[in-house]
Amino acid sequence: MKMLSAALLQLDASNGSKKYEDISKEGFAARLIRLYGRSGMFEHAYKVFDEMPKRGLMSFNALMGACVNAKKFDKVDGFFKELPQKLSIEPNLVSYNTVINAFCEMGSLDSARLMLDEMEKKGVQPDVITFNTLLHSFCKNGRVGDGEKIWGKMVEKNVAPDIRS
Repeated sequence: MKMLSAALLQLDASNGSKKYEDISKEGFAARLIRLYGRSGMFEHAYKVFDEMPKRGLMSFNALMGACVNAKKFDKVDGFFKELPQKLSIEPNLVSYNTVINAFCEMGSLDSARLMLDEMEKKGVQPDVITFNTLLHSFCKNGRVGDGEKIWGKMVEKNVAPDIRS
């Protein structure tokens, strides 16, 4: 991880990312955003996102993931509420799973549960990752009854449990 951080800082210091034509491609920029996030360098991740000429769902999800990886959980909800309209995108399953994970990491389990309801209202079907994140967090925090309700919802939605479930 230290080597990755050093390499990204060197790239940033030399302004090396500007040398590559691929930086204007969303996939390349999204990978940079994710790498900065994994390295705990959220400010750099946001700078790449902010300077992108064209931002879409891929870069949005990368930024949200960078928030979680860099433990900037408090930023996730604001970005989730603000950016989709600004970018003219609709959050997808990855977006919702990231927000649910962030709420769980913050200990805001009721907000995470409400996000499950919101995603269903928007027509986004939860998957085993969605349910496992909620199950783990509710049970870890001693809210087994709520975990059982999540399990019931999982069964109702015909989402097959895996070994983690």
